[in-house]
Amino acid sequence: MSSKPNARAHLAAPENSLASQCEAALLARGVMVVRSAIASLAASEESTDESVLCMVLEGVPSGKHAVQLAERVARHASRGVPPIVLVPYAPPRRAKTPTRSGDEHAASLALLRARGAIVLRAPDIWLECVILLAAHGVPSGPQGAIVAEPGAWLAISAAALQKRAEALGERFSPSAGIDGDQVTDFVLTDTTPTSPPKTGALYIPIGVVASAKAALVGLGNSLAAAEAAGQASRRIAAGDSRASADDAPSEEFDMDRFERQLDKLADTAGDHECKVLLSSYGVSITRQAVATTPSAATRIAKKAGYPVQIKAWGPQQPSEPEGALVISDVATAADVRRSFSSVCARANSEAVIIRETPMRGREVQVHFRPMGAIGLVCFLYQRGHQEPAAALAPLRQIDADTMARHVVASRAGDTDPDWTALASLLLNASHMVANTPRLVSVELNRVIVGNQGQGALVVDARARLSPTRD
Repeated sequence: MSSKPNARAHLAAPENSLASQCEAALLARGVMVVRSAIASLAASEESTDESVLCMVLEGVPSGKHAVQLAERVARHASRGVPPIVLVPYAPPRRAKTPTRSGDEHAASLALLRARGAIVLRAPDIWLECVILLAAHGVPSGPQGAIVAEPGAWLAISAAALQKRAEALGERFSPSAGIDGDQVTDFVLTDTTPTSPPKTGALYIPIGVVASAKAALVGLGNSLAAAEAAGQASRRIAAGDSRASADDAPSEEFDMDRFERQLDKLADTAGDHECKVLLSSYGVSITRQAVATTPSAATRIAKKAGYPVQIKAWGPQQPSEPEGALVISDVATAADVRRSFSSVCARANSEAVIIRETPMRGREVQVHFRPMGAIGLVCFLYQRGHQEPAAALAPLRQIDADTMARHVVASRAGDTDPDWTALASLLLNASHMVANTPRLVSVELNRVIVGNQGQGALVVDARARLSPTRD
C-alpha cells in the first residue's frame, strides 16, 4: 500500500507524544513528512509549499491564539487545499482545574473552519484525511457514494454501518452506487474504474485495491475524512471568513419598521420588542401582541386564534428557559381575563403578551454575541449536546446550512427538520445583529423547528443594546 511518489505533508506540531505518533503513522503509510513548529508558520508570507499542511494542537486554542492560527491557516487554504487540524479532546482529570467555557472552545474552532481548515477531534480520522489530500486530492463537496464488489470487504463494511445507523435511529447517507441524476462529490471504492468516471467525482480507493495510490483504511473513518474535506473545500469556495453586509438578503428586510423600533429601545429589548426587530429582518416569529387591559387581551386572543398563550411583558422579565411565567391552553375569553390578572400580579407586570400557540417541533437556542478577538459568533445549543455548534456572524449561506443540519430527527422514523427554514432564520438574524452596532447580543432562547415544510420560528427572544447617544 504505497502512496504516489509526490505524496507529501508538512506537519506543524509541538514536541509531544501525540505529534510523534502522528508523524510515524504518516511515514508508515508512505507519506513524506516535513515537520516544524507551529510558530514557524509565518502568517505574513505567501504560501508556496505544495505539501498538504497538517497540524496537531495540544488542545482547543484560546480566542487570541485561534486568531493567530487562523491567519496561518488562511494563507495555506488560499491554494484551495484546506489545512487539516487535529484538536484532541483533553483527557479527564481528577482534579478540578479552571477551563475555558464550551462557548469559547466552539468559537475558536469556528474561526479556524471559517478560514478554510478541516478541524478534527479524532486522530484516526485525521490520519485518513491527510492520506486523502496528500495522495488523491480534495473532493469538491461532502456528498459521497460507495461502489463495492458484492460480498467483498467494503460492501460488508457498508452493510454493517447501515445496520448500526438503523439501530441508533440514524441515517447512513452515502448510496451504494451512482446514477446519472445523483450529485456525488466523491466515491469510496474497492474497484478500479474500467473507464474514466463521467460524474466528475473524486474516486478514492479504500481497502485492498489494485492502485498506485495509497488506499484509505476503514470505511467509517474514510467516509468521515472525505465528508470533512469536501465540506472544507466548499467552505473555501464560498469565501474567506464571515459574510459581508452586501451578502444579506435585503429584499426581505423592512428597515423603516426596524429603525422605528430600535429608536424606542434603551439598553434591553424584551421578548416582544426583540421580535419586532427580528420580524423586520425576515425572521419568522410567533404571531402576538401586547395587551394592557383585559378587554384588549380578549380581542388579541380572538384574532390570534384559541387556544393562546399568555406571558408577562417587560424588558426585565426572565427568558422562558430561566423560568418566565407562561400560561398555555387559554381557550376562552373568560380564561384570558383571569390569566391577564394572574400574570400581571405574579410577574409584577403592567401588561401581557398574547401569542398564538406555537407548533410542535425540535427546540433549540440560538445566541449571537461577541467573543473577544474572534468577533461576533452565532451559537446553536441543543439539549443533550455538551458544546454548541458555532459559526462566525454574519453567516454565509454554507455556514447557515451546516448549522441547521446539526438539528436532526429525535427518533428513528421521524421526518427531517425543516433545515431550509432554520438556515434562513439563522442567516437573517445574523445579519441583523452584525449590521446594527447598537445590538450587543441577541438571545433566541426558544426556537422551534418544525418538520420539512413547516418552517422554524422564534418563540422567546431578548436583546442587549448599547445606550443611545444624546
